[in-house]
Amino acid sequence: PSSDHGMGDLLVSGVVTPAGLNGEYRQVGTANGKPWYKKVGDESCRIVYHTYYGRPCWELATGSGYHFLATTDASTTGPPESGWGTRLPNGYSVHRPGRTGWFTG
Repeated sequence: PSSDHGMGDLLVSGVVTPAGLNGEYRQVGTANGKPWYKKVGDESCRIVYHTYYGRPCWELATGSGYHFLATTDASTTGPPESGWGTRLPNGYSVHRPGRTGWFTG
């Protein structure tokens, strides 16, 4: 798979906590000029592009406030396969490089 996905479906795997983030995501529209995805069977889980403290990023999140972020270049057309880190509910970011293979196309 390429490191820059375009329109279509995504498969998330390898998330340990919360494991409910794993599964198939379908594009449901666009947000901030990029594809926006929701998990099949659990629309509270989403993948969306936005800025976080002024930096462009993709966010994988649950409705309960658990987030993963991947900072990226603003020109990307879809979420990256690597570079994801956790964002804690209190808003502090802990980047953990080396998490790969979450997104496959």
